Amino acid sequence: MENRREDILHLNPPDLEEAAVDGFWQVLPLLGILQEIPMEGELLSYEAPSYDGMLVALYRPRT
Repeated sequence: MENRREDILHLNPPDLEEAAVDGFWQVLPLLGILQEIPMEGELLSYEAPSYDGMLVALYRPRT
């Protein structure tokens, strides 16, 4: 799996609206922080109880 998180910045806003993406705007501040502070991410959980998926992750500063 590649770590290409900056690709999210190139998504087309009309496509995001049509897809009813609700987590996009919450991810943008995280991307800004990750550009300034090196961090490690850990996937804690991914569930898809209905038509959408939910992800929980933990980020810690790299030591």
